[in-house]
Amino acid sequence: SDLGAQTNLVPNPSFENYSNCPTSLSDITAATPWESPTLGTPDYFNACSPNTPSFSANVPYNFMGYQQAHSGIGYAGFELAGKCSECDDDTKEYIQVKLMDSLKINHNYCVSFFLNLSDSCAYAINDVGIFFSTKKQYNYTTYNHLPFNPQIKDINYVTDTTNWVEYSQSF
Repeated sequence: SDLGAQTNLVPNPSFENYSNCPTSLSDITAATPWESPTLGTPDYFNACSPNTPSFSANVPYNFMGYQQAHSGIGYAGFELAGKCSECDDDTKEYIQVKLMDSLKINHNYCVSFFLNLSDSCAYAINDVGIFFSTKKQYNYTTYNHLPFNPQIKDINYVTDTTNWVEYSQSF
């Protein structure tokens, strides 16, 4: 298929649609149909959220600092490296969503996403990936790394705290 003629297969790609405005952290399921496949607690940020001082999920001001949405008024946030009191190992948070159509063999696809390092992060990350599967993934017994090898991977460090950095790859 022609890369220029593709339509977006990701539902709610900019996290604009929501079932309820986030009023606390760890509310990725409010950005329907996004969810977490682990015990990790990815965050959903939206301009409709109240800007409370301590646990704000607001855009652009929230508990992680200041960041405008890439487009619209919402975005997701997730921890890719860190420690938590419940964990024996590094915490990893994931988000997942079912594509609106199946990927077809021998078709070309372009995957792109935007990342930004939050103001309050102590470390930059690299090795961000996307894993495609024919079935929903879940492991509700762990906060840690899932043992999948992503088909799309970028090993550059995300260090920009002001701009959204685009990652794009064809496969």
